Amino acid sequence: MSINNIFTTLGKYNSAVDENYLTESFVYIINELLLRESSFGTDFLNYICVVDDEFNFAYDEIIQVSTQEVTEYGTPDIKISSPDKLIYIEVKHDSPLGNQQISRYKKALESSIVPIKRVILLTRFSIESDESEKPYRHIRWFEIYNYLSDIKGKLDDPVCSYLIDSFNFFWRQNR
Repeated sequence: MSINNIFTTLGKYNSAVDENYLTESFVYIINELLLRESSFGTDFLNYICVVDDEFNFAYDEIIQVSTQEVTEYGTPDIKISSPDKLIYIEVKHDSPLGNQQISRYKKALESSIVPIKRVILLTRFSIESDESEKPYRHIRWFEIYNYLSDIKGKLDDPVCSYLIDSFNFFWRQNR
């Protein structure tokens, strides 16, 4: 898989294999799934963002996924928004959480008028934190890898299958 792997090839031109490149690659996968295989993309977001069916993204919902949303309280790595949801995801690979990073992002969400507001932490390793720093959900990179591996064989779009293979290979090489 190292030959013709878009994420590994482009990663060579990155000054270091860092969280920003990993985050941008991850968001690219999400957006391609939403565009090309929308039900799988929506299910993937539900897997990442939802705990105990408290809410869900609907298949016909307009969802936007972007990176580096600047707020008064910091810059979350990923922003997922829809008409009634605003979710920030903080991505960590090898670095620790910043000072009160989760609580600052929760504070940034307070000004939004949407009813569903969450902060999610996506990490390589477990991170221990005090109660104020607990995210709504903490998910690990290996869980993302496993989920993408499971859905790849069910996809109709060969581009999405290729991107998932490439992303998972890239992640394995850099974990």
